[in-house]
Amino acid sequence: MSKANSDRNNQTRPDELMNKYNIKKDAYYGRIKFLGIQVKKDSDRKVYLTDEQVELMDELHSHIEETGKMEGFVSENKGSLAVRESGEIEEAA
Repeated sequence: MSKANSDRNNQTRPDELMNKYNIKKDAYYGRIKFLGIQVKKDSDRKVYLTDEQVELMDELHSHIEETGKMEGFVSENKGSLAVRESGEIEEAA
C-alpha cells in the first residue's frame, strides 16, 4: 500500500462524523472546539480528522449520550485530559 493510500485510511471527514453521531454542523464544530482539536487539511484542502481525533470524538459522544452534556468529560485513552464544569480543559490527577 502506498503512503498516500495509508494516509487516506487515517482521514475521517466531518460529514462522516456528523452522520455517525446523528448531529448537525453546529454540534460537530462545538465538540471540536470543546476538545481543542486542530483539524487537518489534505492536499485538496479538504478538512479531516485523524484516527486518534476520531477516538476522542467517539469517547465524547458516549459521554454525551450517558450524561446529556459535554462537561465532566474525561478521556479514557488520554487519562490526563479532563474538562471542568466550566468547560475548561485541564490535566486530570
